[in-house]
Amino acid sequence: MAADATGETPEPGTRGDCEPAGLVCASCGTVTGVRNGIPRFATLADEGQTQVQGTFAYKWKRTPEWGITGATAEIMTGWVMATLGWKDEAAYAAALKPARLILDAGCGNGRETIRLARLNPEALVIGLDISEAVDEAARNAAGLPNIGFVQADLCAAPLARGVFDQILSFGVLHHTPDTRRAFLALVPLLSRQGEFTFYVYRKKAPLREFSDDYLRSAIRAMTPADAWDEMTRLTLFGKALADLKAEIEVPAIPTLGIMAGRHDVQRLLYYTVIKCYWRDGWSLEENTHINFDWFYPQYAWRHTSEEVRSWIREAGLSERSASESPAALTFRVGR
Repeated sequence: MAADATGETPEPGTRGDCEPAGLVCASCGTVTGVRNGIPRFATLADEGQTQVQGTFAYKWKRTPEWGITGATAEIMTGWVMATLGWKDEAAYAAALKPARLILDAGCGNGRETIRLARLNPEALVIGLDISEAVDEAARNAAGLPNIGFVQADLCAAPLARGVFDQILSFGVLHHTPDTRRAFLALVPLLSRQGEFTFYVYRKKAPLREFSDDYLRSAIRAMTPADAWDEMTRLTLFGKALADLKAEIEVPAIPTLGIMAGRHDVQRLLYYTVIKCYWRDGWSLEENTHINFDWFYPQYAWRHTSEEVRSWIREAGLSERSASESPAALTFRVGR
């Protein structure tokens, strides 16, 4: 990346010397090739980000249609709509209708890229991902004429500034070396009237935080296949707990993030001790996908709402809506 007129190397995503060639910036990155019709850009990945890149390439090649077809699709649609704050896809489509350029930053297998393109057929939707998951996304999106894909690092996205009317980054920013920096790197791509919607992990109860970090560190050196096997065992643990169909009454323990009341045993452990996801009606492979997604990426930062709001203020954006769940924080912001 070239230095600017001050002699300093600008922060990724904040350069002022970009000359767009269509939607792709001619000066922000080095094209390493075009394969399967997808331009590929050199990344600025560190060792951890290289591991994350491999994690998601493996996951989406192993479960390429997860959330798009089969038992996971209907559940994910309802969950995504609720998480983003829309009653249903019709309400979401109405909100997207004015947009002409949309970016899905961290598109994975293209689940949300496809949804965006389907709900707003008049828009051009760009799916960007650091990993080779873009190949699975392109296959899943086959037949949709208003989608294009780019393989690049969203922290240094080789895209023209100020042109995207909608930017979505759903569960991705926290998988970069620095969530705040990733957020700030995308802001310059937003058009004057644009809206940026993003979902990041929320900080959990103390024992969950400890066990999450411990297990993530323990499996980091494993191959993706070995890590998947370990996560399969964790998933079976979650299933065994769920199969108990047991509830217990507990007092509040604020220091451990435990709320008073009657709790399902599996969900109590899930939220406060160890993530061991299980959902009845999904296959073992589909459930393992969730646990692998959480534990294997080296970067999986968790944040508080106060932290995230400080980034929004720093970027000079205004908050349009926000929601907080035990798992995550979701914000819609604009200029």
